[in-house]
Order: sequence, then C-alpha cells, then structure tokens
Amino acid sequence: GVAATLPVSHVLQGSVQRIDDSLKVDAELIDGFSGEQTGSEAWDGRTGDLVRIASELAQTTAAALGAPLADIARKKRRPGFSKEANIAYLKGRHALNRATAAGCFEAIEHFEVALAAAPTMARAHAGVATADGWLASYGGLSPNHGYPRARDAAEKALAHEPDLAEAHLALAQVRLRYDWDFPAAEESFRRAMQFEPSSADAHNSYGHFLQMVGKHDEAIAMRREAVRLDPLSRSAHRGLADSAFSSGALDEAVRELETIAEYTPDYPIHHLKARIELLRGRPREALDAIRHDSMNWRRLYISAIAYHRLGDSESHRQALTELILSLIHI
Repeated sequence: GVAATLPVSHVLQGSVQRIDDSLKVDAELIDGFSGEQTGSEAWDGRTGDLVRIASELAQTTAAALGAPLADIARKKRRPGFSKEANIAYLKGRHALNRATAAGCFEAIEHFEVALAAAPTMARAHAGVATADGWLASYGGLSPNHGYPRARDAAEKALAHEPDLAEAHLALAQVRLRYDWDFPAAEESFRRAMQFEPSSADAHNSYGHFLQMVGKHDEAIAMRREAVRLDPLSRSAHRGLADSAFSSGALDEAVRELETIAEYTPDYPIHHLKARIELLRGRPREALDAIRHDSMNWRRLYISAIAYHRLGDSESHRQALTELILSLIHI
C-alpha cells in the first residue's frame, strides 16, 4: 500500500456516499507497517455538515494516534454555515491546491460564492487572501492590486476568527513581500504556528521565510518537519526541495521532486527542475524543463540564462527584452 512508500506509521482511508442531500462517511485507520486496521468510525449527516464531519474525523484520528488532548481541545468548533457556503469553500480549497494562476482565480470565484452565502466565514476570507497573495507574488495580479486585496481579506478573516492560522499565514506574506517588514512577517508566521502547531503549511511557509533571510539550516529543518507532518503535501515536498536546492543538497532536492512527480505528475515543479539543471551545468535540459512552466516571466528569465550559457546571443537578448517588457506591465 501507499504507507510502505512513505515515512508514515498510519494511513487513513475511507469513503463518502451521497444520496440527494444525505451523506455517509466511513473511515478506518490502517497501521502502515502491519497493514491491519486499528480503528474505524462512521458519520451520517447532510451535505452542509461536510466541514463539521471533517473536523470530527481529524479530532478522532488525532486521539487514536495519541495526540495530546490539550491540542485537540484547543481546536474550537467552527461556526456552522449553509450547505452552499461549505461546498463552495471546499471547491475553492481544491482549486487553490493546484498552485497555479488559473487555480487561484477559480478559487477566488468559489470563495466569493461562499462569502455571498456566509459573509462571516473566516476560512473563505482567508482563502481569498491566500489566492490574491499568491497571484501578486507570481505575476497573476500586479503587486499594488493583489497585496492590498490580500491584506483586506486576511484582516476580515482575523476579525471573525483571531486564531485562524491560514489567515495569519496570508497576512505574513503581505507583510513580507509587499511591506518588506520582516519582523512583522515573522510575528505572523509564528502566530500561525502557535495557533496550529501541527500545520504543515505553517512550517513550510515559515521555512521559506527562514530561507529568504539566509538561515538555510533552520529553513531545511523547518521544511523537513512540514513533510513529516503531512507526507502527502505536494507543497511541503516542493518547499523542502527548494530549501535543499538553496543549501546545495541537490540530491535531496531531486528526490523531493521525484516524490511529487510520482503522485502528481502535473504539479508545477518545472521552475525548480530548470534551476537544478542550470546549477548542474545543463542549459539545454533547463530549457526543456522550463518550457512547460505556466508563468511567462519564469520561462523568460530561465531561458535568458540558459541561452547565454549556450552562447546563443540573439535568443538571450530576445528573452531579456521580452522579460523586461512583461515586468513593466505588471
């Protein structure tokens, strides 16, 4: 099974059955070494209960694995929302997890549907903040447009749920990438980890911050912890690959990318693959890797470097010119 190929002691598997507006969720916990079932639970409810059932499933699993009861108890029950709001929110998270510009724009549309039905849904506000921040960071929106929108959405989320980790993470990105206020950004990262100490996203994001400020040993340790917390998180594996690359551990970086490619062949890792090929002195392979990247500015800057190393001056100048023009219009 999958547990044999991952550094996990248990695997949670189950099924969801939907008949009209009714839901039946079955889950069982499997020992990753023996393959034996160590526990099972079943829930019945309506489609509007999806988030509640997911929360109860997480708490039941944590208890079965021996997580401290204090950590479970501190997770307060989220307010209930309509079926329409919950389903729209879950669709938004699914789109956001694709980690592409198209996915972020789609996610925002779903989150806005959720907020139209439930204006106080903090998680939907945080989702908008995360998507806008991602788009502002990677060229889908101009920084002067995307980051203020992200800040506003994060602050709305925190007004409704001050301990919502994902809202603190979204605010941290604005403080880091737009305000250039590193102490304030680190405070937000630490708050996210304080409110959700088992969050792989919080560890991964804080690891990126540590990498940016040159603390590479701490960054790679933080991102290894993110992978330990969620071995199936593609973003955690990509984050660890990035930190490993930055610290010169190319073999580890390649292993992490191979793990992602094995489980999600279409996940966007082309940029990092191209950077690794450049560092290895293989510019042609870098060009092959980066041509599949969905972000124009990344394709152009990697291509400019690769063409320069190949001695192709005309293609090098063309890529640089296109890059400069694209950045002017961001």
